[in-house]
Amino acid sequence: MQSIVLIMRRKPVATALRQRIQDNARDLDLVISCVYEYDQAPDLVRQDEGTAALIEVAEYGMFNLSYCLKLCAVLRETTSRCRILLLCPEEEEDIVAAALKAKQDQLIDDYIFYDATLDYMASKILTL
Repeated sequence: MQSIVLIMRRKPVATALRQRIQDNARDLDLVISCVYEYDQAPDLVRQDEGTAALIEVAEYGMFNLSYCLKLCAVLRETTSRCRILLLCPEEEEDIVAAALKAKQDQLIDDYIFYDATLDYMASKILTL
């Protein structure tokens, strides 16, 4: 069984992505959870035995790149089984560079950008 945790601030996007993942994975034994309070994510990943997590990096505010990278480290400690995908703003060069470095350092498994289609996001998280 796969367990995907969407850690996002934007509820409408999370809801649409969740539906798209379900539509694309009808034949899979799959559980999809959404969490909008980032500090609750490690507990949910542990509880659901998460196999994949998508973390939305906010362009500003508390859930910025620094916070999300710390969350990635916590998730890695929580379960080595969980693959991590960052959802990043494509126009912020410093965030893109940091996401690339985080991937090279194996803190995350991959990253995608805000302007990716829901279909692409769904397929990416399903193939992690």
